[in-house]
Amino acid sequence: MLVFRVLVGRMKLRLLIESDPAIYVGTANADMTPEITRGWGARILLDGSVDLFIDRDPGARSLDNLERNGLIAVTFSSPTDYRSLQVKGVFLESGEPSDADLATVQCHRDRFAAASAALGFPPHVASALWTDAVVRIRFQPEEAFDQTPGAGAGAPV
Repeated sequence: MLVFRVLVGRMKLRLLIESDPAIYVGTANADMTPEITRGWGARILLDGSVDLFIDRDPGARSLDNLERNGLIAVTFSSPTDYRSLQVKGVFLESGEPSDADLATVQCHRDRFAAASAALGFPPHVASALWTDAVVRIRFQPEEAFDQTPGAGAGAPV
């Protein structure tokens, strides 16, 4: 937790998490078989925990995994320069999104679609990645790693 509090103080990393990244939420079932789903609208809370949102139906197995073993690894990757960060932590809770949450999700999706469009992907390609029904996930980060391609990939942050 202390590592992540130092992390959130670094503005570049906070901007990566809360801007337009592709977000991949990794979990594992009881047999440690990995599961991945897309995440949306991440934000760092004052206590250092992180809220993000997953699509309800495509993310059902991921949510079940979180409720069973609590292990989560989230990768944030900029679609324009591939700057990437992986944060590992412990699931705290899930819940229904508020209207403000839904606005955060839509804002992230709009920014992600715009970044994708700048790379030549039409808006309908990006919007095919999400559904209208999301669930909120809150987790407490414990470790963070630079996952940007290059010599420093995998190094703790």
